[in-house]
Amino acid sequence: PLTVTSDAERRTTWNALRAYAASRRMSAEEKSNLVARVAVTLGVNYTEIVAQGTLQVMSPESVRALPADLIDVQLHTHRHRTPRNRELFEREIKDNALLIRELRGDANPLEQFCYPSGEYFGEFFDWLRECDVRYATTCVPDLASRETDPMLVPRFIDTMAQSDTTFEAWASGFAALLPRRAEYQLDPARLAMEPEPATASQR
Repeated sequence: PLTVTSDAERRTTWNALRAYAASRRMSAEEKSNLVARVAVTLGVNYTEIVAQGTLQVMSPESVRALPADLIDVQLHTHRHRTPRNRELFEREIKDNALLIRELRGDANPLEQFCYPSGEYFGEFFDWLRECDVRYATTCVPDLASRETDPMLVPRFIDTMAQSDTTFEAWASGFAALLPRRAEYQLDPARLAMEPEPATASQR
């Protein structure tokens, strides 16, 4: 049994479900089915949530309709994965760039990238530069400065789980001055890791 009474229990349960899905290498459809089963257990109308588009990426039509003078669409990995094999990684970027240009045209250069789920590794930097990427954003909160590595631009993710106090602390810059847990700092080990060879399943 997994409990969801307190915030701490909900975080523990969420981590357990995420680990369960990862250990079984679930597809997107299988993950969606898992969430639907959890929703039934909790008495949540998952069908209504899906119908509202809350848990979905934007449709191609919605992306195409975005006002170009207000919103700039930039790069991600196309399949929301970060393969640590150079050929597969570059294919993700190129596939994503092709679709963005198809939807948005060629007027704006595609030179910014956001690591899926913040999964950054040192070998990505040269690969990104060869794809004409100038800036890459992590999920590690901090204040950017002139000394910030452009391949490790910090980002504070404002979700429903963040309290108003936490948001205000980061928006003001105060939180960057406080000691932080390891998960809120760049990991030197990630920057030093060697790339992995591609497997048949990854290809």
